[in-house]
Amino acid sequence: MKYSCTTKSLLVRQLEVVTRFSKEPVVFKRTILSEDSEHQLQAAAEFSAYMILFFVCDRTSLISREKKHYDKDTFWFLWVCLVIGALFTLRKAKPSTSKPKPATIQPAIEGEAVINIPAPQVVATPEVFHVPHLQRDQTEEWKGWMQVMFLWYHYFEVKPIYNVIRLYIAAYVWMTGFGNFSYYYIRKDFSLARFLQMQWRLNFMVIWVCAILANEYMLYYICMLHTFFTMLIYAGLGLFSQHNVSAVGVAVKFTTLGIISFLMW
Repeated sequence: MKYSCTTKSLLVRQLEVVTRFSKEPVVFKRTILSEDSEHQLQAAAEFSAYMILFFVCDRTSLISREKKHYDKDTFWFLWVCLVIGALFTLRKAKPSTSKPKPATIQPAIEGEAVINIPAPQVVATPEVFHVPHLQRDQTEEWKGWMQVMFLWYHYFEVKPIYNVIRLYIAAYVWMTGFGNFSYYYIRKDFSLARFLQMQWRLNFMVIWVCAILANEYMLYYICMLHTFFTMLIYAGLGLFSQHNVSAVGVAVKFTTLGIISFLMW
């Protein structure tokens, strides 16, 4: 009897301890890595997984290769589906949140007498605003459509739209130059850190792909074009930047860059 009572009391105490801890929140403390380090480690792991996938697909026989086949009906059917889906994402442009201050009417004073002037009646008019051309939303949308066509062109090997893809590439490179020009012209930030940051974004993944797959840098010519014209705009606006405020100075710089590009071509 004594043994059974002792066993019963131990079970009761264990239940009390479990019940007490189950009601209290459990807090896990970071003892090895900080939150930033975990994010960096996760990004490195994901990037490594992508590189391994590239190598397995392109340099091994683990995944069988199939010959590309272009079917006109399938390609344009997917394109129509994409356009229909894009129509559901349309949204109206919103006007600027800043509103002009209402005009105040000062009372006319003649000697010591004050003449009250009645305020004019304000007639409500529909709000009219202008959406600037080539703003960030427009250029990002334009780039997105061209990127889809780039991928589909190579995936389906759509040879009939070869010339159109060449125009898309020229337009994409032009928009890179336009974005860099707008940034340097408005922000006037010609720091080395900004320049290196842009080069890192353009070439980081391509350099790793070239190293792992033993490919030439010229194979990814679109990246080389972006890099070259980024450097061209940076040098053109960075040198003698005091002349960027003058229309004549900017015109002379663009003419010089055009002549250099023509001679290199």
